[in-house]
Amino acid sequence: MANITTQQANTLLQGHIHLRAMQNKDLRAVYKLEKLGQPRPWPGWYFRKQLRSASCWVLEQQGMIVGFGIFSMVKHWAHIMNMGIAPGYRRQGLGRRMMLHMLGMASRQHARYCWLEVRSTNYPAIHLYHSLGFRKKQLRKNYYAIPSGTMNAVVMVRKLQED
Repeated sequence: MANITTQQANTLLQGHIHLRAMQNKDLRAVYKLEKLGQPRPWPGWYFRKQLRSASCWVLEQQGMIVGFGIFSMVKHWAHIMNMGIAPGYRRQGLGRRMMLHMLGMASRQHARYCWLEVRSTNYPAIHLYHSLGFRKKQLRKNYYAIPSGTMNAVVMVRKLQED
């Protein structure tokens, strides 16, 4: 039996994970993921609101939600508002897969640029976004509320299409 690389294993795993539009029935599972990944999660009603007004996506494996992503459009700008991957599924390329999907959707909706905010200490996410062509634009002081006070956000921007 031949050995397979980590990348090949991840590709096989992702083949069983479906990316689809978020539905009302997913909101409870998405909120649970949000609470697992965020010290101050979005409230549940905010996910319901985004489902009506933004582009919302989930990663699903055998009926279980293992990731989500939400972006909105403002004129020719896409804003990655929120993304989360279940702890046991991180570092397997699912965040990249979700980001590439949302960037593709934003491009098809004629977005020229995309921006996002990320905790200044979330080095794995910053590395992912940088590898996808995002560049640090500015630092927003005290942007995130955390149990011990506040934390800065790094604003990152990527050009999607020529002006």
